[in-house]
Amino acid sequence: MRSVSLVPEKILDAPELRDDYYLNLMDWSPSGQLGIGLNNTIYLYTPAEISELCRLEEGYVCSISFQPHSQMVAIGNSLGNIELYDVERRALVRTLRGHMNRVSSLSFSSLLYSGSKDTLIHGYDIKAANPIVMRLEGHRGEVCGLKQSPSGLASGSNDNLAMVWDINMGRVRHTLAGHKAAVKAIAWCPWQRNLLATGGGTTDKSMRFWNV
Repeated sequence: MRSVSLVPEKILDAPELRDDYYLNLMDWSPSGQLGIGLNNTIYLYTPAEISELCRLEEGYVCSISFQPHSQMVAIGNSLGNIELYDVERRALVRTLRGHMNRVSSLSFSSLLYSGSKDTLIHGYDIKAANPIVMRLEGHRGEVCGLKQSPSGLASGSNDNLAMVWDINMGRVRHTLAGHKAAVKAIAWCPWQRNLLATGGGTTDKSMRFWNV
């Protein structure tokens, strides 16, 4: 048995942390920085310092996702747009549009996937002139959870469903029912690629493990 301290090592003041279950306001960068969205501002935290990455001119931060093995971060906002920033240069690289409502979840790898309150999932090739290369329809509520792996793209929604998508075909491969509240918490097993874990919201209080 490991002995884990019940006292936190560090407490950060977050006075404008938005109290909204469906948003995803924190993510770790490949270099070990913690990105945090507070109202309309993204901060980067390390044990050595806290710095401001950027401040949105309109709307507030709804989601944040760093691209693995790069200095790029995607920020979804309340207007339905996604802003791409170069973390090292602290510069806006590109703004992606397409959603009709807030972007509450992001998953960033070779492609950038976004989930929105408009119930849609978009796939973006951030280097293409016309970046939207995929539009996935199936959920009936806000898409508040999104994780991709070699096994596929998994999404969770306020319709109490999780879905696993066949990205190559652009359609649902599995619809995973059973939760009694919104599915926001989603994680692929790092050592068993077909194992997916999902967690339900307040009125569900359960975790489910799926062999996809």
